[in-house]
Amino acid sequence: MRFCCNGGGAREQDRIQILKQKETKAGKAAARKARRLVNMMKIAERLVVADLTTGLSTFKRRISSKEVEALVDAGKIDEALDTIPWDKLPEDLSKLRDRSENAVLNSSKFAVETLPGVSPTFIIGTANPSVQRFLDNQTGLLITGIQEDSRRAVTNAIAQSLDNAVRPKQVGKLIKQSIGITEKQSQKIMFMQAKEFAERDELRTQLQQLKLQGKTTTASAQRIRAKLLTLTDTRIEQRAIRRSAVAQTNRVNTIARTEMTKAVNQGQLEVWGAAADEGLIERDNSFKVWVSVPDDRRTQICADLDGTKIPLDEQFFVNQTGENVDSPPAHPNCRSALTLVSE
Repeated sequence: MRFCCNGGGAREQDRIQILKQKETKAGKAAARKARRLVNMMKIAERLVVADLTTGLSTFKRRISSKEVEALVDAGKIDEALDTIPWDKLPEDLSKLRDRSENAVLNSSKFAVETLPGVSPTFIIGTANPSVQRFLDNQTGLLITGIQEDSRRAVTNAIAQSLDNAVRPKQVGKLIKQSIGITEKQSQKIMFMQAKEFAERDELRTQLQQLKLQGKTTTASAQRIRAKLLTLTDTRIEQRAIRRSAVAQTNRVNTIARTEMTKAVNQGQLEVWGAAADEGLIERDNSFKVWVSVPDDRRTQICADLDGTKIPLDEQFFVNQTGENVDSPPAHPNCRSALTLVSE
């Protein structure tokens, strides 16, 4: 079911009322619960960042740069790509499932604690079929996504390296740099590298012209020589490595934040749904409310959804994307949480 938080009618009035209630005692309590969840997400996020970084580093060590370089030098591009042991990536990223499982379990415990009149023994374990399906789907899609993004980034790196006449011995490093980033990020890095190579060629041409004119000691010639010192193969390669490291860090942080937001909110949904099924809460009188973090990093998507109240079985409608979601995240890097209200 779809609900546009920017629309009119009774539900928009509900949203406005929820926003007003944030200043009440009950509203402040709900906000505190949401903050606890956000803190829970942050802790889980840091662990996932560490696991992803370690897993990707392990996978990169499996790649033989010399073998890749020799095959590329021989023009055997497909064979070079086949040397990358993609089947080992799930093994190197296997801890991600455990992190998601812990996040679901911890948030489900939190949800039980905040449900009035519900016994602490009412816990949705990770052996629950519904939870297992969520974990299998989440982890599977995550690893597949990283794998597919890395494949495209590696393919792009090889293609761009050939077009830009990068030395074969640099290709192995370029491939390793492309693991864990997206094709778009790889293209940007390679574009910057190609731009530096082109700039170096242009400066060399200008310097040669000055030499022919007998102006090798002029200020212009000195500036060109100084600039060329920053455009050696080593310097250009070092900058590409740094850009790749920054790109991977950004990518890893985005994945960790988005996936843990999903897992934490899923743990709550599982408890609320099970509690409603067993009659511990009244489904018809129970509503989930979207709570976003009110800081300068909040997106317009989450600002618009903030305070939106809908029935447990319905979905939030994201006006900017036209998508329906059961819970946060509504976009990459989403930090929003759900809270439960009863009437």
